[in-house]
Amino acid sequence: MKKLVYLIAIIGLASCQQQTQQNKEDEQKLTIQGEAQGTTYSIVYYPKSDTITKHEVDSILADIDLSLSTWEPASLISTLNNSDSTEIVFEDYNGYFTDMVRYSREVYNVTEGAFDPTVGPLVNAWGFGFKNRDEITPEKIDSLMQYVGLSYDNIRLTRFDDRNTIDPKRILVKAKKGIQFDFNAIAQGYSVDVLGNYFDLKNVDSYLIEVGGEMKAKGTKPSGVLWKVGIDKPVENAEERKLSAIVEVKNEAVATSGNYRKFYVKDGEKYAHTLDPKTGYPVKHNLLSATVLADECWKADAFATAFMVMGTERAIKFLESHKDLGLEVYLISAAENESYETYITESLKKKIEELSE
Repeated sequence: MKKLVYLIAIIGLASCQQQTQQNKEDEQKLTIQGEAQGTTYSIVYYPKSDTITKHEVDSILADIDLSLSTWEPASLISTLNNSDSTEIVFEDYNGYFTDMVRYSREVYNVTEGAFDPTVGPLVNAWGFGFKNRDEITPEKIDSLMQYVGLSYDNIRLTRFDDRNTIDPKRILVKAKKGIQFDFNAIAQGYSVDVLGNYFDLKNVDSYLIEVGGEMKAKGTKPSGVLWKVGIDKPVENAEERKLSAIVEVKNEAVATSGNYRKFYVKDGEKYAHTLDPKTGYPVKHNLLSATVLADECWKADAFATAFMVMGTERAIKFLESHKDLGLEVYLISAAENESYETYITESLKKKIEELSE
């Protein structure tokens, strides 16, 4: 009996200590939330000394919009897209546009064009951009496909003066003036990275940054507990969020792309918002969502989009032949009787928990 009482006392003491530690951790935690890029953002972090204000975060996101947002008429990308010239000299002070072209080309090359940020004219024609939907015909798509492709033959971006690497001036050379950029499939992930770099400069070594569902985690909570990220169940028009899985992350980014929320129906046929750059048409396969973990959020974001273009079988084959990329992936595909099938890369199985129906 004495041993039992002693054991209960130990358990009670441990429970009190855990609660005290949790309370202390909650007191240290700071949160910044707001709206940006047509969506919301949320940041949780544990500062060592100086705190970071919402104004600082909003200013960084506003600068990114002024460079990369197609919804902002005065942005750099809008200026370059709307230019009548095929050779444009411009200044890229913060390097955001240059980064987007360089990173996009990396993914474009390795995925053989499955990821392509020059699909802007197609996005607008299908009604997923900022213009009204065009009347879609095979002739219309064929006429737009001449502007699609991130190859060096179509697009070159060089420094204005190679002797001065500090000079922010660049020269954009387009094969045709109708070529346009749309970085929406990578820009939010990149925004997370930019914010992460800022928090790194402020010596914050424990944070979870989220913009529009794309996330990046650094370190652990002060108690040593890993950050946990939920992966949505691909349910159309769901009134409340339902999770398919929970994954533990540390010093890595997470991004999810899916077709179950953004689509439209015309003449009884559903059109997904993911466009295949090779055909010009929305993809048709059973892959509902792709979640990617990578060292940088731009990379996770871009590859998640590429896998949604490929579909389940092509994506799995790609992953098996490109293990050097270090990607961890969770795919959810539609199966019979409104059920789901999942694919998880081997290394991810150790830190993911799939939830029951």
